[in-house]
Amino acid sequence: SERAMQRKLIERLDGLVPVAVVGGRFLNGTLRSGRTTVQLYEDCIGYCKELLNQEPGGGRVGRGGSRQGSWGGGVAEMGRPLSVAGAELMEACLSSCTERMLVVDLPEWTVVAMSSRMRQDFASAAFEHELVGQSFAHLVDFDSLNALRSFSKLLSRQQQGSWGMALRVTVRTFRRRSVVERKMTMTALHA
Repeated sequence: SERAMQRKLIERLDGLVPVAVVGGRFLNGTLRSGRTTVQLYEDCIGYCKELLNQEPGGGRVGRGGSRQGSWGGGVAEMGRPLSVAGAELMEACLSSCTERMLVVDLPEWTVVAMSSRMRQDFASAAFEHELVGQSFAHLVDFDSLNALRSFSKLLSRQQQGSWGMALRVTVRTFRRRSVVERKMTMTALHA
């Protein structure tokens, strides 16, 4: 039900958003962190603003250029570092409207999942923008197909140390009245 899904999302968010240090605030809520749902939302808004104000080096610039920090340096109240599970990270990546991402199952190169941006690219395709279950090999040009096969063999031989290996391929994407070829980089995250 929608209520159960909402509760599950709130619990996940509670584990991801650190508890803000606010003077005079009592933590007597029902969430695992001790916050109420409203306090969680407030902390989430504040933490997102904090992340937007961060410098690329990790520091944060406050008013007048001074450095400040009210979030405990990325450590949750319980003293453990903040972390995100692999499945949650993958879900976040695939929700991207700007990055083109595919998750494929080796060695057949069957598409398992795709980002929102990839769904947009294939919105006018004959298979109605759903690549899941299709072979990724059908979308690459002939030269890239040979490179893809070699890459697959290399991955199957090296299983352990193959993370981060990359291959550049040309992929066909579809528009209303045309086919567009795009260069994509395939990166092995895990094999």
